[in-house]
Parts: sequence; C-alpha cells; structure tokens
Amino acid sequence: MAPITIVAVLALFCGRVAAHPHMIKASGNGTNDLWLAPAVCSDHPSAALGTAHPVLVANSPQLTFAVKSKGEVVTKLCPGLKYKVTVDFGDPGTDAPFGYCALVTASLGQLSRSEKECPNKSVVTKVKKPKVLRYKAPCNSTAYSVQFKATGSTGPGMQLIQNQQTLQADPTCASKKCSKA
Repeated sequence: MAPITIVAVLALFCGRVAAHPHMIKASGNGTNDLWLAPAVCSDHPSAALGTAHPVLVANSPQLTFAVKSKGEVVTKLCPGLKYKVTVDFGDPGTDAPFGYCALVTASLGQLSRSEKECPNKSVVTKVKKPKVLRYKAPCNSTAYSVQFKATGSTGPGMQLIQNQQTLQADPTCASKKCSKA
C-alpha cells in the first residue's frame, strides 16, 4: 500500500470511529496495518489525498509547536535530555465532535505514545486542546537537528493541516548519561 493511501485510511478511521492509538499496531510482517514502518516512520503526506482530504495546508499557522524543558521554551536541544513537546492544532470547532486525529513525528529521538517499531512516531486522537508529548533527544557526540512535524484533520472530507519545527542539538550541553552510554 502506498504511504498516501495508508494516510487516507488512517484519517478515515480517526474521523469516523474516533480511532485510538491501540488500533494502529504493527502486523506480524514488520509493517504497520495503517502506516508503513519502520523505514518510513517520519513520513507525512506531501499533497492532498483526493476526496478523503481534498486540501493539504502545509506550514499552517493554525498548528504550532512549543518544546519545553523545566517549563521554559527551548531554542536548542541537549542530547540525552527529556522535553515536553506541545502540539496545538487550534480549536477543532463544533462540527468536529471528536477533535483532531493527528500524526506527530520527530526525525530523531523518542516520543511518548509511540509505537515499538517507530519510537519517533505518535498517533493522537480526540485532540481538542493542545497535546503534550514527551520527547527524549538521542545521545550523539556530533551536532544534529531534529524536525518535529504534525499532520492532522478533523475527519473525512476535511482538510489536512501540517506544520513543523526544527531545533538544533548542541553536544556541549549533553546529559552526563550520554558519556556513559
């Protein structure tokens, strides 16, 4: 199944039956029933999905991120440290009783509510207010960047909104646990 088709199926499930993350499990052949894994754990749609989602609003100002450590918004990541990533899709409106169903990924590291095969991917449902996920930056002795990305919709026939935020990691502030790894 092509990744775009799989996203359409995921979106239909989320919009019609208020799917839960436990419905999106890996099958025995190492792939995901509704989203391919692990080679494409960070994939998001790059275009509209036909009648399922006729519009993709990339770089949507409606969808925002805030990455925090100890309650403060950060401008860089420190390898090995944990963060809270708040993803805000905005008000889903009264026409969306189940809120948003969304895919949230990090290009590197681990997100909470993730799948075993894809620790950097989280599917969240019934999102009616900002969603907080925990994130752990990977230990690495060289500088790297992490892109946080989200794509969501309130149901079939509705537009997809998408946005991303990229932060650089600074190895000079790495956790002491990284040097022991």
